[in-house]
Amino acid sequence: MKHRGFTVIEIFSVILIAIVVAVVVYTQLTNLQITNRNNIRKSTINSLYYNLEDIYFPKHRSYPQQITSETLPGIDNTILTDPDGHRLGTSESNYRYEPVNCVDGKCKGYKLRAILEKEADFVKQNRQ
Repeated sequence: MKHRGFTVIEIFSVILIAIVVAVVVYTQLTNLQITNRNNIRKSTINSLYYNLEDIYFPKHRSYPQQITSETLPGIDNTILTDPDGHRLGTSESNYRYEPVNCVDGKCKGYKLRAILEKEADFVKQNRQ
């Protein structure tokens, strides 16, 4: 009489393969989400940079001491909040605006910085 069914080794092998596939899928999904958040951060820094350089600076001949929706009215207010929900200007934010040589709220330069995950910071500074 023949017994039909799976051996313990066969069942264990299938479970092990399923676990390996799940780990690979989870890792790839996590990396994809990190890449997406980093791309959002880079895009935001670029938007702020071009707004400062092409709109704010030609009009004021200086840079602002801080970035708000009032100082850059041409930008969508939601981009001032990072993918983690922290607002630009707060210590928890992934976005940094670092003004340089400021006198009476008018600055000669700046650095914009996005703190990225698993990558070096993305930094842009003024052209002038």
